Amino acid sequence: MVALLVGILALAVANAAPPLGFLPNIIIFYADDYGWGDMESYGHPMSITPNLDRLAKEGTKLTAFYSSSPVCSPSRAALLTGRFQTRTGIWPGVFNADSVGGLPESEITIAKFLKMNGLNYRTAIVGKWHIGTGGENGTYLPTNRGFDFYTGIPYSHDMPDPPYCFPDKRGCWPATAIDPWNDTCPDSFDQSNFEHITEENLKYDYDPLSAEQALRYKKRYLKDKKEFEKNNPGKKFKIPVELRRSENVYYEDNVAASSPPLPLYYGGVGDTHIVQQPVNITNVPSWYTNNVLSFINASVSAKEKFFVYMAFHQTHHPQFASSMFFNTSQRGMFGDAEAEMDYNLGKIMDYLTTMGVENETFVFFSSDNGPSLARETRGGTAGPLKCGKGTTWEGGQRVPGLAWMPGKVASGRVSRQMGSTLDMFPTIAELVDKPIPTDRYYDGYSMYDWLFTEKGGNGKSKRDTFYYWPKDPNPNKGWQQSLHAVRVNQWKLHWITGGSHCQNYYADTDCRDNATETVLTTPKLFNLYQDVGEHYPPNVSQPFYSNIVKEVNKSWEFILNTQGLWATSEINKGGNQAHGPCCNWGCTPWPSCCDCDKINNTVTHQELFDTYYLNSN
Repeated sequence: MVALLVGILALAVANAAPPLGFLPNIIIFYADDYGWGDMESYGHPMSITPNLDRLAKEGTKLTAFYSSSPVCSPSRAALLTGRFQTRTGIWPGVFNADSVGGLPESEITIAKFLKMNGLNYRTAIVGKWHIGTGGENGTYLPTNRGFDFYTGIPYSHDMPDPPYCFPDKRGCWPATAIDPWNDTCPDSFDQSNFEHITEENLKYDYDPLSAEQALRYKKRYLKDKKEFEKNNPGKKFKIPVELRRSENVYYEDNVAASSPPLPLYYGGVGDTHIVQQPVNITNVPSWYTNNVLSFINASVSAKEKFFVYMAFHQTHHPQFASSMFFNTSQRGMFGDAEAEMDYNLGKIMDYLTTMGVENETFVFFSSDNGPSLARETRGGTAGPLKCGKGTTWEGGQRVPGLAWMPGKVASGRVSRQMGSTLDMFPTIAELVDKPIPTDRYYDGYSMYDWLFTEKGGNGKSKRDTFYYWPKDPNPNKGWQQSLHAVRVNQWKLHWITGGSHCQNYYADTDCRDNATETVLTTPKLFNLYQDVGEHYPPNVSQPFYSNIVKEVNKSWEFILNTQGLWATSEINKGGNQAHGPCCNWGCTPWPSCCDCDKINNTVTHQELFDTYYLNSN
């Protein structure tokens, strides 16, 4: 009798329904370099984001939501695995186009998890990947990491910049004293690159270092141009578009850029290929959305659940937009890109209703890190928060967060409870009623109890602590060099402060690259409830100061003692030209021979989708 009861109980547990009563479809919208203060519903007076605002109005808006990293690759790895980027080897910094490493196969992404334990979700990623490619074999592409379908650009679309970013072959930004190197843009006022730079047109630049740097670039450019033309009669010297602000990465060879043109990947498991190189980036927004709609249609028609990871990237510099949105926003080119992102998000949301699955789909929107304020009016904004991308000040890692699911996620609610992109994995695990793997350490907490309630936020977040990893953590520098700050409840303690090249030219000099990382003798403490801008640290003589520092230090000591905090760095494996994605592997002359167009305006996205995805399922 006892055995019978045990058997019945085991069967009941095995057949227990998920907490919502059904398995939900899941969509994660992930923006790029999109700041806490960029969205209309987060307070920007000039943004036009009606569809994002709809998510906020009909769902829950999170005001204390954090990305695990202030830069791209590690933040994306953390989102998809629920683990610190240090545990997955995605440190320090970000992957380049020719990077040898990538997200290890041993890591379990959300997509892979949704195919384990008897689950059979259809999974797709559309947009930016940026956690490894793997050369000709595509070892690290998403279709080898749990995703059934992929179309997108495998890293940031400035690796290198596209030939143009706006309709009619308009350039990506006008060349100015701040951006004098962009020789690919037809709207540059002088196609001869640095030759236009003079003391006169730099005198309005409020940062004297940038003027000095631009003149230094000009001198180097003219020297290299003279040498090139002497050794290559009749050939025109052009500076590679990989040039960035740091003189240390000026370029290794002035004859050819190191990276192939931007590729557009397309395909399914075992059959993912470059279909266009260089990509026509002004067509990308509609291309992405149409493929998401086809994927949703195919999944619903097959009566199978789906997971879509829609990784927008048009708000990353250089921004881009189609003819439908070019020159339509009062925010300028950033606003054009933002409005098109919002529009395409809205099309996908409307399609959920068309397919009759809006009440069965959990939607979450966030951003990979804060805004790139070095781009000035084209860099986004963190609103009242200090600094932005690349820093561990609030503006670098506190990002927008919107949760939506009619009848399940509380509508019209603003939650000030703490959450993180690390929490998406365990939240999804609870939604599908499956345990997270026990063979590794997870750094996230399920948000189910406080997101999925209509009781006005009675559920409490399990997260009371957040760890601020810098853009380039390094365990060999000692623990204080590996972690810059910790937040416990309202208290944030900085052990190290520093700026980032992503903030150069920003008015707050604490944010710039020349604000070097400094280990503080006396840690800076801020009460984020009262001082979200991190302006007014309390006096260290206050009696509560030492007690709070002691408690925050305990939080770091706890993490320090967890298993597997540091995996071998994948980014430190470096780069190899042979790993730069090319549609004609082994061709010459490299990399200009990487040139193909299998779309060429004659093949529709649906024809490709049918060929690469439907026919393989």
